[in-house]
Amino acid sequence: MKRQLESFDLQELERIMNELGAVPRIFNSEAQFQFELAWKIKEEFGCEVRLEDLSRISEGKKDYTDIILEKDGLRIALELKYKTAKYEDESKNIYLKAHGAADLGAYDFLWDVHRIQLLTGMETSDKDEVKRPCDKGYAIILTNDYHYWKDATIKETINRDFLIGSGEFSHGVLCKKFHQWYTLDGEVGHSKALLNDRSRQHEIDLKRNYFFQWKPYHTIDSNETNKEFKYMIVEMAPNSKTENNPEVIDSMKDAIAVEIAKHIENKYGERWIKCVDLAMSASWWNKEYTIEELATINIDELVAEVFKQIDNDEII
Repeated sequence: MKRQLESFDLQELERIMNELGAVPRIFNSEAQFQFELAWKIKEEFGCEVRLEDLSRISEGKKDYTDIILEKDGLRIALELKYKTAKYEDESKNIYLKAHGAADLGAYDFLWDVHRIQLLTGMETSDKDEVKRPCDKGYAIILTNDYHYWKDATIKETINRDFLIGSGEFSHGVLCKKFHQWYTLDGEVGHSKALLNDRSRQHEIDLKRNYFFQWKPYHTIDSNETNKEFKYMIVEMAPNSKTENNPEVIDSMKDAIAVEIAKHIENKYGERWIKCVDLAMSASWWNKEYTIEELATINIDELVAEVFKQIDNDEII
């Protein structure tokens, strides 16, 4: 019996990814990943599936969405990224290229989130004409390049706002709303390397805080490097009625605490550990929040509040 597309949500998509990883399915290209994921969803949900569907026109240029699911008036958008580090195994028919440039790959993934926000009405732009609006959408990245999931730093690098790794934080980290490139001296602006890359110069202004959590896909039984694969999914569902599950709220607050701790470490260096307890006991931590409030909380203002408290208490 086919599943109803109305039941398609983040948990269902994670289940499907886990089943593909258990087979395992290691894809040699993003197109192969796109096709097999779409085929599995079509088999299970009996919905219409369109690949590379024209979804909007931006400044006169046509923009296509990787996968569109449609049934009984419900439309769901999926954008996929498959970024690989070099790995070859002829016996398993695996031939993966070294894509490299994880900073640009992370930018592209966040741009997918931005694009789906436009399709779902979470974001509007005078430059964009949405041809076929969607009810919700998902941005998915699958990779065996560890640079994506371990880059949890906020050091003064030109791409510090585009890092999507959760590092050692297994419960996930917060993805900030506003993303922009920096110059090599830490000032806001474009680096010289980006001046010739017009496709990636745009700043990305997300409309809510997203909590990024990498999950295991499959680890190849091998002594070679780059054998571990992980994936991450970000959901854009503007009209969803998410239950205020206490465990979800605690996880989100933990992610915010991790984000604050990273800022504290960046500012106070080796003395940062002395400030963490203060950050955890700050007034924001003890407030009662809904999931929607945590998703829209202003992290920069929160960090400034914690810095002020640390400086006033002179604990360092």
